[in-house]
Amino acid sequence: MPGLPRRLRVGDLLQLIVAQFDEESALLIRKNRVEITTKKAASRDNLLKQTFVASFDQHPLEYVLEDLAEITGVSVIVDGRSKERSGLR
Repeated sequence: MPGLPRRLRVGDLLQLIVAQFDEESALLIRKNRVEITTKKAASRDNLLKQTFVASFDQHPLEYVLEDLAEITGVSVIVDGRSKERSGLR
């Protein structure tokens, strides 16, 4: 493809392809699948309104947060100071 760098991450290439569809198109990558949708559907506010079912029994918090981020497409960031405040080690 002329005009593109010789090396390009798959996600970046997909973004370039989706940009060719429509100004309102967006790309979501989550749970090992690629979704082409609208910018409105991919917005943070819309993603945070989603409902889903998940069950985590005796899994480390790190695993649960990573899985939730993959399911929802929303990054989950925990303040490192929260561990001190909770009394957990």
